[in-house]
Amino acid sequence: NAYDLFAHQKDVQDFGPFGWAKDATSADKLALVAKIGGALKDLHGNGKTWGEAILPNIVLTQERKPVFVDPETTYEGIPETEQRARDVRTLITSISGALARGDGQRNFQDVANLVLEGYGDEPELLEALDALCANPLTWRQKLNFAFWGKFRIGATDGKEFREVCAAIRAAI
Repeated sequence: NAYDLFAHQKDVQDFGPFGWAKDATSADKLALVAKIGGALKDLHGNGKTWGEAILPNIVLTQERKPVFVDPETTYEGIPETEQRARDVRTLITSISGALARGDGQRNFQDVANLVLEGYGDEPELLEALDALCANPLTWRQKLNFAFWGKFRIGATDGKEFREVCAAIRAAI
């Protein structure tokens, strides 16, 4: 899956028919980021939101095409534009955290720029994404972030999550 490539490439022993992944550089991984953003846009264009638009829920084909899998979380009572904005924020956070752990790459704004480039210009989504990133975590989210952040969206901690949100706002 995409998470193994981005975060644990050095630990993978058998790449099977995906030889290209074995030697993928940080630049190669960044080149995939816009494609992943485009794949999310395609999902949203088909009227679907994902709930957990994270790297562990993305597989890459031999042709390096991202495919979203395992839609285990759904949104309830949230307007559709905000659902899409949450998917985009979660995706950028997941990719940023994985690259930070796997390659030491901490330029989160580059990741945000690439995801948004792949997603395309959609003013309504960008406005919702900006508002979402401007809001601090609730007390409940802060309390649960050690679990929620690390295992659900991939941020190491609340500080990294805030850095990613600031990078998203700067990219918008």
